[in-house]
Amino acid sequence: MGFEEKWVDLIKACVETVSYSLMINRTPQQPFHPSRGLRQGDPLSPYLFILCSEILGRILNKAEEKGYISVYFSRNTRIEAKDAILSGVRLSEARSYEKYLGLPSYVGRQKVAAFRPILESIRNRMSNWKWGSREEKTKTQWIPWKQMGKSKREGGLGYRDFEDFNLALLAKQGWRIIQNPSSLAARVLKAKYFFKSDFLKAKVGSNVSFLWRSFLEARPILQEELFWRIGNGDSVNIWTDKWLPRPSSFKVQSLLKAEFAASKVSALIDSSSGAWKMDTLREVFRHEEVEVVCRIPKLKVRELPFKELCKDIFDVLDDHSTVVFAETVYMIWRRRNNFVFENRFMDPNELVKTTNQKADWDASVDRIKSRIGIGVIIRDWNGVVVATLKHQRESFPNSVVAKTLGALKAVSLCQQLLLDRVILEGDAKVVVDDINCDVVKWNSGGMIIQDIKHKLSSMGEWSVQFIPRNINTIAHILAKDALKLS
Repeated sequence: MGFEEKWVDLIKACVETVSYSLMINRTPQQPFHPSRGLRQGDPLSPYLFILCSEILGRILNKAEEKGYISVYFSRNTRIEAKDAILSGVRLSEARSYEKYLGLPSYVGRQKVAAFRPILESIRNRMSNWKWGSREEKTKTQWIPWKQMGKSKREGGLGYRDFEDFNLALLAKQGWRIIQNPSSLAARVLKAKYFFKSDFLKAKVGSNVSFLWRSFLEARPILQEELFWRIGNGDSVNIWTDKWLPRPSSFKVQSLLKAEFAASKVSALIDSSSGAWKMDTLREVFRHEEVEVVCRIPKLKVRELPFKELCKDIFDVLDDHSTVVFAETVYMIWRRRNNFVFENRFMDPNELVKTTNQKADWDASVDRIKSRIGIGVIIRDWNGVVVATLKHQRESFPNSVVAKTLGALKAVSLCQQLLLDRVILEGDAKVVVDDINCDVVKWNSGGMIIQDIKHKLSSMGEWSVQFIPRNINTIAHILAKDALKLS
């Protein structure tokens, strides 16, 4: 483009200073420097993008002049429309036998024939890697594929069967259609292929896409393992659906009763009390299946005004749980308003992830060696452990100072993990009260408290609460174990 060499060298220096390191078997390898690409957020990015897009535009123009760019039309496109488009853009029409990036530009009904050259090329390349036999040497003893396909823990080599792996990925997409029916992809597929039923009952149909056929090819994997959880039972057929928690069929094995042939499970439930109709169960099922049905936990649904529901909940929750409930309800309400008024959809799973995380901390003191051990454990809204920390340092062997340093370490860990909504919990009431107090203390512990408050001021939402020692067991064990670190 005619830029000075010095200017080019400066830009390359900005681009090539970043380094990467690959993790192999959980061990970082030797770092290497890329020759292309920018660090995310680099202020040079938009300018270099404009320069590159300008060059790309010129390359495309030259390719167009030489006839390298072509347009592919569906066979349903009218000849008049083809001629009008080709004459307007001055491009040639792509043929079905042409390739793009080594793959067929068009895949019709003869899929095996379309991909046969690629398969043959792969087989020929693989044959060059195989070792044959010589007169003076014996032939290599190959491991059976079943053994190679096992995981390394089971004594195999960890290779994956491509067909099974592909079916697993397709089944995962089917599960997403079931779990996220409001997504754009699910709504498009439902409108086109199963607008009167659901994904599990949809039929193949005629003149369908290869993608839809692939989804249905993997559907039996889902159908084999899925079974219904019973709420009101309105959607579950007694005889044809899987709803009994008993392998291997998960279906009713009792003889079909003509009067209940098309009945739903709701016919077996008392709508007023939500309990099973025992007389009906004994009439329809064998004795052993009656016992299985009675053990099914039903999802009870209550229609209750929201105000009364809140009152019932507040009567049984403690103060902290009430605050968490109120915050969650507010986020649900905000999510609803964003969808109704701003047409912004937020996945419910993402909503749950925005709730508070809990960080519990504790500290232990080794008075002989003048050391302290700090333990921190962070859990998410569901009680799942997000992170743990064990830290040892030399310090004056004072329990209050140690607990204060533990709180500082817990806040620092939350910052490192970019947690924005945190509930900090410790079993040192003096430290908790000092953090929540507005009075500045100038003793050694008070200086640490000031550091804690400064770090907390940069976080979104936080609170510091006291918990008894018997609830803070894991953090206490981590702190004790930290004293053993070398």
